[in-house]
Amino acid sequence: MDEPKKKVRWIVEGLLPAGGTSLLAAKPKVGKSTMARCIAFAVARGKRFLRRNTLQGTVLYLAPQEIESEVTAHFEKLGATGEEPIHCSFVVPSEFGISELQTILEKYQPAVIVLDQLLHFLNVRDESKYAEVTRALQPIEALARRFGTVHVLMTYHAGKSSKPDAGDDPLGSTAFFAGVDTLLVLKRFPNYRTLQSRQRYRDEHGDLAEYILEFDEVRGAISLGAPRSAIEAERIEAQILEFLRQRQGKWF
Repeated sequence: MDEPKKKVRWIVEGLLPAGGTSLLAAKPKVGKSTMARCIAFAVARGKRFLRRNTLQGTVLYLAPQEIESEVTAHFEKLGATGEEPIHCSFVVPSEFGISELQTILEKYQPAVIVLDQLLHFLNVRDESKYAEVTRALQPIEALARRFGTVHVLMTYHAGKSSKPDAGDDPLGSTAFFAGVDTLLVLKRFPNYRTLQSRQRYRDEHGDLAEYILEFDEVRGAISLGAPRSAIEAERIEAQILEFLRQRQGKWF
């Protein structure tokens, strides 16, 4: 109790802590990799992301499932010149593990390392087994804690159906949620996509409520729109008014 309280150091203010881990979960083809690259570019440039400050630093982007030319094209649309401290790898050895991850962390001293997609880097036979998932995630968390200055962002699949609690969205065991500091849940609806967070550490921002994301196709950039609750309230209000207009002068 006598120890001075340590203030959380943020890579992305109020969202991604230094010395911590996060899971970006979404169904396939919803935009996990696009979101991860937008975060990577913002940190590499020290630019604001989703209205939040970032701590500028080196970024490692490991994405064995992605196509190099498409990733390069996206970074160029975002405004990359090639001078940014972003190092990408699209070939990850099958025996890649914690020792290899430690080696590249020691070499590059990154602020963020992106593992896109997580199961390419975890030796997990059954994603529904809590103990097995926990054992696989713990070394990654321990490594981030030991380095203290890096944030490990991992992309992962969400389940088929949306859950009332965002913590239940990642596919498989709840250990995926329990084993990270920040859970980011990306969802697609007919007219928009949303993002929300559930976090272990909270500053004045707290959890990120479910917000609609705006996507600039020309720049390949993501920005924060309005809260989904406000948009849905407007939609319901319009439907009620339209119903009353059509029923005007009629008995129910």
